[in-house]
Amino acid sequence: MKDYAAYKKFILFFALVDQLFDGVVSAVPGSSNAKDATSWTTMFAEWIRHNDDALIKSTSKVLRTFQVRLAVVTAGVSLSVRHPFLVKCDK
Repeated sequence: MKDYAAYKKFILFFALVDQLFDGVVSAVPGSSNAKDATSWTTMFAEWIRHNDDALIKSTSKVLRTFQVRLAVVTAGVSLSVRHPFLVKCDK
């Protein structure tokens, strides 16, 4: 197994994608009821057009979480599987 630094950029990428999905995409009402990818993308585009304030707030929260809790991760801590916030290891 390589040092944590070798994996850090990949872990941060997937943590950021997870945060964007949880904080932004999941806020789109009816997105889970979409029948196909085309209808989902149409719903998402309409939501973005009409909810710019909510989008700014949710992405600001994602950025803050990324900068404060994720980007500063060093060896000795682990990311929770259910939620990407930091959890200290018992070791």
